[in-house]
Amino acid sequence: MRRMLRTYIFIGMLAIIAALMGVLYYTRPEPTFLPMEEPLSTPTVLLPEQLPELSTPSEKISQLFAAPLDVSSSDASVAAMLNWIENDTPGFVTLFGSSIASDEAQLVIGNLDQYFVDHPIGLSVAVDHEGGTVQRLSGTGFTVLPSWQQQCVQQSSARKDVLGRSATELSEVGVDVVFAPVVDLATSSGVMRSRACSDARLLQAAAQDYIESMRAVGIEPVLKHFPGIGSAQFDTHTQFARISPVLAESELFTDLLDQFEYLPVMTSHVGLTTLDPEVPCSLQSDCVAALIENYPDSLIFSDALEMTAAAYRPAPQPPKPLAQIAREAIVAGNDVLVFGPTVSAGELAGIHQFLIQEYQDSPAFQLAVENRVAKVLAYKQRAGFITSQP
Repeated sequence: MRRMLRTYIFIGMLAIIAALMGVLYYTRPEPTFLPMEEPLSTPTVLLPEQLPELSTPSEKISQLFAAPLDVSSSDASVAAMLNWIENDTPGFVTLFGSSIASDEAQLVIGNLDQYFVDHPIGLSVAVDHEGGTVQRLSGTGFTVLPSWQQQCVQQSSARKDVLGRSATELSEVGVDVVFAPVVDLATSSGVMRSRACSDARLLQAAAQDYIESMRAVGIEPVLKHFPGIGSAQFDTHTQFARISPVLAESELFTDLLDQFEYLPVMTSHVGLTTLDPEVPCSLQSDCVAALIENYPDSLIFSDALEMTAAAYRPAPQPPKPLAQIAREAIVAGNDVLVFGPTVSAGELAGIHQFLIQEYQDSPAFQLAVENRVAKVLAYKQRAGFITSQP
């Protein structure tokens, strides 16, 4: 009964907020730059010794970055990104590439860790690991996972066997976070195809097995893509999509978040018909609020911010620049800014500097950053990445 109540509250928040803002939405002037919104929650108070070296805006904002490292790109691109990572010490690095082998992954992650030896807050290494077409670490030394659609229909014992081997391999090379499982409930008209399951019962069982297998070796799985994009008819990598929230998908998120404490979630770039349908959920405080209010300890990752859907604005406005998207993602409530492999080290440096300036100029944005940093630090404390204290 409590689970059902939580689920209806969770999805009901979106409808209630929509009703309250409906008149304003259809009559408001369209801004050229979204106004700053007040952070949604009271900042988490940390003792001074918990932030021994994060004394500058640069250091704090760096903790919110998941820098992309494409090991399959040119030597110059890899070198430039490694140089940015070494100098600016982001909180996360996401590995990209094609069929990366275990010895290569171990070497890359080992080198990354060396940059953080003298840093009080360690690096978390993340990777996409759904299986099928979305598995970066699938070369020699890694178990190749079936597609998520296939995993859903496997017997639990067989699925756990494969996932257990895979989790151990990831842990041995130094992976800390995986962007999976996919909690989107596939529909016949949706674009997820082999990346999603169509049976809610099977999907929940598969997700439970996935989470338990990864957490058994100290890897943190990230549910995606909130609030559920199984019905989306366009791929948000290339096009903006609008959906209506689906109760069955919301139940999957709430069931798993209720069952597994501190479970992280990734927000998606779809517009919701129950809120402002012209703004991606990931950049809309009213959408992310459903997570923050109900699961305040869950770390929130954005989907890759360079995706076309994240930059969407109604015509005739031009797409949003990436730095503005990053700023809006923080204000909306995302704790970690994920960037994909097409974002260069130079672009990342520019975004970083833009956000530092925003931090210095805007007290509201400064408070939003402090809230996000507090969440990241809380996660890293639990995961053992706070390596030293004064």
